[in-house]
Amino acid sequence: MNPPNPSDLCIFGTKRLSMDTVTKLELALGGDVETQQQILDFIQMKYGARNLIHLPAHVAAKALLVPSRMVAAAKGYAEQCVPF
Repeated sequence: MNPPNPSDLCIFGTKRLSMDTVTKLELALGGDVETQQQILDFIQMKYGARNLIHLPAHVAAKALLVPSRMVAAAKGYAEQCVPF
């Protein structure tokens, strides 16, 4: 399965993702409130995105193709941030 074309995921003429794409990401990534917050923290740190709308299109395309990789990366980042 090929990833979606990143330019098809954005609002025409902008670099922001369309609401349709954001909804698909939310459904694909799913999870409880803690997991959702881990994902938001991860994309803020890694990509400078305040929320899913500002996630780079090429990253959104990969996350839609294999959402488990995004969740695993976010959980790995969250584990590094926990003080022992």
